[in-house]
Amino acid sequence: MKDVRVHIGPMPWSDRVAVTFFKDTPQGSFIAKPVEFEWVQFSEFSVIQDPTFQWRSIEAQQIMKALAEAMDGFNIKTDQDAKLQGTIEAMKRHLEDMRALVFKDGGKP
Repeated sequence: MKDVRVHIGPMPWSDRVAVTFFKDTPQGSFIAKPVEFEWVQFSEFSVIQDPTFQWRSIEAQQIMKALAEAMDGFNIKTDQDAKLQGTIEAMKRHLEDMRALVFKDGGKP
């Protein structure tokens, strides 16, 4: 059983996306309370008093992993995902070329 789960989904009749955090423990299932996410101006000389989020180390790993899995399920891709996909495609083409060179009959052994 996963300790932490994240659900990402569109909010009907809105341009917003909902992100909901769940946690399962022996004491029961829990949902994270809503967080007021507000942008405030700062400069390079500003002192940051408190981070936007903070969790214990083990909890942070679980939350970030669950968030990454939820983002993938919601089809949110990072620049790194695109680079990896490009590398995989290049390797496939290279292997096809090598097959054609090694096996003269269309790449079949």
